[in-house]
Amino acid sequence: MSPSPSKRRRQDSPFAAANAAFGDLQDMQSVLVERFEKLETTLNSINEHLRTIDNRLESMDVRFNSLDARFSGLAQESTLNSLFEDIRG
Repeated sequence: MSPSPSKRRRQDSPFAAANAAFGDLQDMQSVLVERFEKLETTLNSINEHLRTIDNRLESMDVRFNSLDARFSGLAQESTLNSLFEDIRG
C-alpha cells in the first residue's frame, strides 16, 4: 500500500529534506564532540608527560651545576697547590 498523497507531499517536502539534513548535522556534531574529547584527553596526557620531563631536566640541571661547581673548585685548588709547589720548589 502506497502512502496517501498528503503523506507523500510531506515526505517529499523541503522540510523533510531539511529535517534529514539537520539530523545528519546532529550526528556529525556528536562524532566531532566525541573526537574532540578524546583529543583533549590525549593532549592532557602529553602535557603531563612534558611536565614530568621538564621536572627531570631541571633536576639534572641542578645536579650538573653542583658537579660543575665541585670540579671548578677542585681545579682551582689543584692550580693553587701547583703554584705553592712551584714557589716552594
